[in-house]
Amino acid sequence: MILLSLIACLDEFDLAGNALDAPSESSDATDVQLRVDVLPSAVRDASDRLRVLPETVFVDARGSDQIALDVVELATPQEQLGTVSAYALNPTIGVLPGTEVAVTGTVHLAIPDTLQAYAAQLDEDGRFQAWVLPEREYQLQVIPDDPMIPAYQGPLDVGVRPSLENLDLGAGVPIYGQIRSASGPVPRARVAVETADGRRSAVATADDFGIYQLRVAPGTWTVVSLGRDLNQDPILRRRSVEVGETGSQVDFDYPTELDLVLAEGRVVDASGAAIGGSTVRLLAQELVGYDEGTATWSAEIPVAGNGVFLAKVVPGHYRLDVIPPSDNERLGPASIEVDLDEGSDPVGDVALGAIGKLRARLVDTADTPLVAAQLTCAEVGYDQDAFTAFSDEEGWAVVDVPQVELDCDVVPPGDRTDLASFRARIVPEGPRAERRFELTPGQRVTGKVQVDGSGESSAVIEVRGPDGALLGFDVTDEDGAFDVRVDLRSYAP
Repeated sequence: MILLSLIACLDEFDLAGNALDAPSESSDATDVQLRVDVLPSAVRDASDRLRVLPETVFVDARGSDQIALDVVELATPQEQLGTVSAYALNPTIGVLPGTEVAVTGTVHLAIPDTLQAYAAQLDEDGRFQAWVLPEREYQLQVIPDDPMIPAYQGPLDVGVRPSLENLDLGAGVPIYGQIRSASGPVPRARVAVETADGRRSAVATADDFGIYQLRVAPGTWTVVSLGRDLNQDPILRRRSVEVGETGSQVDFDYPTELDLVLAEGRVVDASGAAIGGSTVRLLAQELVGYDEGTATWSAEIPVAGNGVFLAKVVPGHYRLDVIPPSDNERLGPASIEVDLDEGSDPVGDVALGAIGKLRARLVDTADTPLVAAQLTCAEVGYDQDAFTAFSDEEGWAVVDVPQVELDCDVVPPGDRTDLASFRARIVPEGPRAERRFELTPGQRVTGKVQVDGSGESSAVIEVRGPDGALLGFDVTDEDGAFDVRVDLRSYAP
């Protein structure tokens, strides 16, 4: 069952670290836009022909007990055909003529923030085929295999242009510049652009003087220096670069000499015994010599059998996460912050936390115990491991959990269809912690799904909040009707 995202406030804990009652105020939430994803029971018919595609609709929740959708009529998909060509410049001497070429690479068609997304490969003749919803505005992206063929992004009105006779990218315009460090040019540095949704183009490689060039269609792009191979260097980003008809010069300056420092330490348990087979993950919070937010670097380091980890890293201040071996059920992950710089001391011993017990009482608004309700607590970050238990006749559920930040989801028993699921973010301080979770009726999201005027049975309905959190789900009945309860307390003003 899909669950509510509700962040538990710090004042829900007493001074001993025990959890107090969860808030029981009503589920009022004004001007909250809910996203409703509709996944049909079958996208193909008995003849294996495409009949419908998943769809997304949006509805405003304005504090009423019931949020009624209009009938969701799933549309018959439309075939989108097209070809993509470009003008390839002479690879050696720019003043010499180039040639018209068919573009190879990938085409992406999507309606942002919805399920409507399709990817298709361009064949050797630059042709593609995609299936889309009719009379919608999609975003079209073309990511060529060659960085000297221009990357493209722009709108596509499906139904207005059901077939692209030819999308001619032309020669595009250049993004060019030099990659430098404090010690001089950075040869073989890699540069790419990213689309608005983070999709990355083919990579251009700088020459021996650190000079690079790649080509794009005019527009707004994020330009990324990935540094050299083998994860040697920080990643630098220039966001929202306006690239006009004459192109744009984007230089990247690494303010240091790109030296690496040694990170070494040992993973142990509370007794100091070495724990081999663990994994250390490093995520830079701040890098030496770089302005905040301009550079990122991360690494994953295997831990030897004697518990020792050793790696060269970019100097900076790091969050260091340790993930225990997958076959060790008594230890949980741990996290510390550490400075790794020239002259810094070794990390030393990092102790994994012990698994503790979370004892949670699951009740409704009348404080009636919920029997056979499901409690699932998942790590926030790390490997997002999840731990599950069911409540007994007194409403108590006991689950073994690591002592780190957790998202705990409570799903009501199957016979309590009057209650919405609930989520709280907690930190179970101490080896034994108690918590009280209160489920409310929430608000109902109702509607009906149809295909060709008939109710679509067995379609899955997922309701998400404005932050993308999964709030609730249902399966349509034989008439295509659905009824999802959602708890919107976390979105209340």
